[in-house]
Amino acid sequence: MGNILQGDMNGTIQTGFLIEDGEIQGRIKNRSLGFNFYEILGERLIGLSKESIRYGVSHFTESPYILTDGIRIS
Repeated sequence: MGNILQGDMNGTIQTGFLIEDGEIQGRIKNRSLGFNFYEILGERLIGLSKESIRYGVSHFTESPYILTDGIRIS
């Protein structure tokens, strides 16, 4: 986790898809990424799903799928 108060976040992608030109190119799993949360929601957000996915068991988080542009994955 980065500096959450300033919106900087990083971590490992557990489940994701690589989408180029509107088409799914493949799955992304166990890759690192970093981004600024405020920048994604304010400038680069393309869409949010109506459905959500739950991660964890006793301590969990539930979130929608997010479609955004311009994130680098390593």
